[in-house]
Amino acid sequence: MNMRLFRLTLLALVLPFSAARAEPQLTVTAIDPVEGQLLVRIYDTRIGYDTKSPLREIPVPVTAPTMTVALPEMVSGIYAISVYHDINRNGELDRSGIGIPREPIGYSMNPAVRMGRPTFAQTQFTTDTGFPDLTVQMTQPPEFKANWGLGAGAVYSTSPYRDGDNALSPIPFVVYIGDRLAVFGPMASFVAFRTEVTDFRILADYRFGGDVFEESTFLADMDKRENTLMAGAGLSYEAPFNLDLDLGLKTDVLGRHEGQIASLDIDYSYARPKLRLSCGAGLTWNSDRYTAYYYGVGANEARPGRPAYDPGDALIPNLSAGISWAPIDNWQAVLFTTYEWLPAEITDSPIIAKDYQISIVTGLSYLF
Repeated sequence: MNMRLFRLTLLALVLPFSAARAEPQLTVTAIDPVEGQLLVRIYDTRIGYDTKSPLREIPVPVTAPTMTVALPEMVSGIYAISVYHDINRNGELDRSGIGIPREPIGYSMNPAVRMGRPTFAQTQFTTDTGFPDLTVQMTQPPEFKANWGLGAGAVYSTSPYRDGDNALSPIPFVVYIGDRLAVFGPMASFVAFRTEVTDFRILADYRFGGDVFEESTFLADMDKRENTLMAGAGLSYEAPFNLDLDLGLKTDVLGRHEGQIASLDIDYSYARPKLRLSCGAGLTWNSDRYTAYYYGVGANEARPGRPAYDPGDALIPNLSAGISWAPIDNWQAVLFTTYEWLPAEITDSPIIAKDYQISIVTGLSYLF
């Protein structure tokens, strides 16, 4: 019998014989508006807390700005409590397109609630000497409105090509943060379906082919690789310990190469009120048409010293890091970089001279 089942069983045995004892109670304050319901969730392990799998969930209709909630008896141990104000009674915490809560929240021990969720250690309490007097003060989310932002940015890429120069492409930097839609420069996502810890998204990003095939004397007589739009779908999972797991599949929708890419990424984020840092690792699969377009040599492009070459599909590992900073009101700066290790299928190409590629996206925008 595992510990969770043990506690649930013991809880069922204790409740019928506890009439003579005072029930544990939780006081919840700053409830606004006085409508909807409170979802009081009790966690008994860090894993349960991090995966949002409570030992017990208690829905309570909201009837006043301050309420007392009766809790079940708890065996001696360590617990944490979260309280969501489910204003629209849909049974979950509503969030914006980038995951920011849109309904009030509160936690036992009242830790500061920033962009990220407090840890189990910040919210835990013990019942070893009886149930403590607990008061949870609800925290209102930032006033939500769809934010538009306009600014300038650039995409920089090192060139792995023979005789190729690194590419710098200026871009208008558009930012939009809506209920389900989020746009950051050349990347966009739309939340089509959402659960407590998962998002199913529609994805799109604009890919720059670069001018290397025009600037390099070794590549000048090859067909130019055009910019294109990659679009598809992705699944995001909010894992324990501030980790996010992302799966994605995108295809060329403009018909430049008709190739596909699939990605698996795991990211860690650290948030403060005006700062968000992230780092991650991933693996990207490029289809044979995708790699042939960017790294291959077609039969019509073959020359002495540059034979025809078809790399086939390829797996590319990568590391990434990003920062989003709002130094003053309404201004936001972003920087995101990726380092890719190119595999033998690509580096064996006669037009490739390096076994790595670095990409950087940066932008500064004003939010209206």
